[in-house]
Amino acid sequence: MGVIKNIKYLRSFTFIEMIVVIGVIGMALPVLFGIVFTILQQQTKIYRLSQVKREGDYALTVMKNIIINSVRSLHNSVPPTNENRVCVNNNTTANDLYFQDKNTLGTWSRFILIDNKIASQSSTPPGVNVDLTTNKVRITSFNLSCTGKGPHSPPIINIHFTIQYNTLSTRPEETANLTYQTKVKLRSY
Repeated sequence: MGVIKNIKYLRSFTFIEMIVVIGVIGMALPVLFGIVFTILQQQTKIYRLSQVKREGDYALTVMKNIIINSVRSLHNSVPPTNENRVCVNNNTTANDLYFQDKNTLGTWSRFILIDNKIASQSSTPPGVNVDLTTNKVRITSFNLSCTGKGPHSPPIINIHFTIQYNTLSTRPEETANLTYQTKVKLRSY
């Protein structure tokens, strides 16, 4: 009669199989981290672009609403008088505009660039500037001008500014900027 040997086979990985698995994981992890890093960069870019758009839209909306609803006439210095009134004749242009309030004579307002922020400055209360943008963004160019079409036609105010996320980085994936440009016609002149 033959002797049957009881041989137990252990179920385990060989050394070669372990090296192959570690090698596959070692090649897959950098790709996975690269994908996660790219997604995080895109999310940062989206956040910064949405912040720039939100603040640019807000500043433009405030300026347009004030110009349309509250401005009586345009001037190049204060106090607003008939002698310093601008953009009343054909094809005249002016910069550094002061807006005379249509409800209260003698009061004025204007929009200026202070510390890379758009600010609204008014004669009431005097010396108070209201920032229309925050420190999260900066304005790199700001131009406010008017064009006169004739004595019986209200002037057109040109608003132009470039707004960008306030970062020291120059890498394209970390910067976000938008340029706003519009024209606003006074309601009553």
